[in-house]
Amino acid sequence: MALVARHDVTAEEFFAMTWLPPTAQLIDGEVVVVNSPSLRHQQIAGRLFYRLMQWVEAGSARGMCGIPVDVRINDHNVYAPDLWWFRDGNVPDIDEVRLPWLPDLAVEVLSPSTRRYDLGVKCERYEQTGVPELWIIDPAPRATDPARILRRSEPKAPTFDLDRRLSLDGVLTSPQLSGFALGLRDLLA
Repeated sequence: MALVARHDVTAEEFFAMTWLPPTAQLIDGEVVVVNSPSLRHQQIAGRLFYRLMQWVEAGSARGMCGIPVDVRINDHNVYAPDLWWFRDGNVPDIDEVRLPWLPDLAVEVLSPSTRRYDLGVKCERYEQTGVPELWIIDPAPRATDPARILRRSEPKAPTFDLDRRLSLDGVLTSPQLSGFALGLRDLLA
């Protein structure tokens, strides 16, 4: 269940609210606090992080990936993607307390309490602010397309002009992650 504080909060005000739990995000000026993710959600996000981290560490110049941490999207949006990745040459300092700029890949794993935000306004803001690629993972057992990959065909494309929906037999890949591949059956097992 989501608790929403309706108020036109700025990103700077949100960052000053140090008492908020780690599950709080700022979505279009509203502070949204949700319960901790389900075990299924955590397993999927953890499995994807593990596999992406293995890929990063298996070669040189493969960037950096991580788990939820605040990233300022714009003046009224601060999100904590379930997983993020920065390409080599765009990696922030390891001692940052929040991501200082947008990641090259953001991943959102849907939950009942966040689904409408992840598929709605958050997806729109990621696109508007220039995130190159967004993966949306739907862990619902009956999901017909448990993954959606939104990306720009070229870095300067103004929108996510490529939209791939993957069935359970699909494989997560990206032109940004040369050699990375993870089957959805393995991810959602």
